[in-house]
Amino acid sequence: MFKYQGSKLRFGILFFLMMFFAVTILNAQKQNDLSKRLADILSLSDKNEQKYQLALFNEDFSSLLLNAKEQLEFLKPVKTAGTDDSRYQVFYYILRGKYGIDYVFFVRYQDARGEVRVHRFNQKIPLEQKEIGRVKDPEIRFSSRVIDGVKMYEMLFSDKGNPVVWQKYADLRLKCLFEEVGKTKDDKQKKELNSLINKRLMLLWAGKEYFDNDFPGLTRMKTIFSDDGKIKICTYGIAFNDFTNLFAGAVIVKKDDVPEVFELIDKTGSIRSLARSTLSNAKWFGAAYLDIIETKYKKKTYYTLLGYKGQDEFVKTRVIDVLWFAGGKPRFGAPIFKNDRYTYNRIIFKYSLGANMVLRYDEKKKMIVMDNLEPSDAMYKGVYRFYGPDFTYNGYKFEKGKWMLYKNVDLRNEK
Repeated sequence: MFKYQGSKLRFGILFFLMMFFAVTILNAQKQNDLSKRLADILSLSDKNEQKYQLALFNEDFSSLLLNAKEQLEFLKPVKTAGTDDSRYQVFYYILRGKYGIDYVFFVRYQDARGEVRVHRFNQKIPLEQKEIGRVKDPEIRFSSRVIDGVKMYEMLFSDKGNPVVWQKYADLRLKCLFEEVGKTKDDKQKKELNSLINKRLMLLWAGKEYFDNDFPGLTRMKTIFSDDGKIKICTYGIAFNDFTNLFAGAVIVKKDDVPEVFELIDKTGSIRSLARSTLSNAKWFGAAYLDIIETKYKKKTYYTLLGYKGQDEFVKTRVIDVLWFAGGKPRFGAPIFKNDRYTYNRIIFKYSLGANMVLRYDEKKKMIVMDNLEPSDAMYKGVYRFYGPDFTYNGYKFEKGKWMLYKNVDLRNEK
C-alpha cells in the first residue's frame, strides 16, 4: 500500500516536471518565433506593408508580455532593459527612418494591486541623415534617484558607448501611472491613481534641476513656459464616467533660482460667475493649458492662457484665461477681455462634440484668433450641443492693457 502511494507520488512529481519543462520549451519557442518574425518584418522594403505587419506584431507581443508567467528572454532584434530593483522591464526594438530613430518599447510591471501591466510607447529621436549613419547601437538604460524617500526611475535614450543622451524621462513610474488612469474605467481607482501621480509630480515640480524640464515622457500632461522664463505651468485632465472632468496641475515660479510651487485645485463646480470671477490657485477654473502669451501694461505682467476645458456627453469647452500675480500669489481672471460694451475676466467657448474649433495665437497678427461659433439654426440659440464654426473668424488684440475683440478677421495667407 505504502509502496504504491510512493510510486504514485513519484509519478506525479515526474509528470509535473515534464509538463513544466514542456511549457517552458514551448514558451521559449514562442519568444524565439516572435523575434524571428520581427526581424523579417524589419527587413521588408515595402514600408506600408511593414507598418501593417508591425501593428499586428505589437498586439501579439503585448499579449505575450501580459500573460507570461516565466522569465522572458528574446533574441535580437528585441532588446531589453530594466530598473535596478527589477520593478520595471522594458522590451524594445528600433526603427531607422529618413528623419531619425524611433524607439518602440513595451513596459512590463506590476501595479499597486499586484496585477501585471503592459504599456506600449513610441519615442522619436529626430536626427539628421548624416547623424543616423553614425548611430551604431541605440539603447535604453536606467538610472534612479531618491527624492524625499521616493524613488524616481529615470529612463535614458542614447547610443551605446556614447555619453550624449538624446532624451531622458524624469520618471517612468509617472508615465505608467498616467497610462493606468487613461485605461481604467473605475472612477474610484482613477482618483487613487491621481493621488499617486500628484505626490510624485510635487517632488519633480519643486526640484531646482527640473524647472527647465518640459517632461517629454509625460505626454498626457501639458507643460508650458512663459517667454520671460519665470513661469512654468503643468496641467492635465481626468475624465470620469458621468462625463465630468477633473483637472490638476501647478504653477511653478522661479524665484532666486529656486522653484515655488502653487498647486492648482479644480473647483469648477463651486464657482458661481465663471466669466467674471477672479480666482486663486486653491479655487481654480480647471483646464489643460496649451499656450501662454505674455503681455505687459504699466509695469503689470499678464500671462494669457489658451486652454481646453474638456467635454461632456454633447459639448466641448475651450477657455481663454489670464494669470497674474498679487502679493507674490497667482490669480486667475482679470477684467481685460473687451467684447463691445462688455468686459469679462475670462472667455469661455462651448460647441458641439462633433465640431472642431480654431483657438490659437497668431504671431504675425499679434492676435488670439478663433472660429466664430453659431448654432446650426436660430431656434437652438444657447443650446451649445448645436454650435459650431460658421467659417468666419474673430480675434483678440492686446491694446492699452485690454484684449479687444475684432470680428471677421481675415486669416487667409497674405500672399
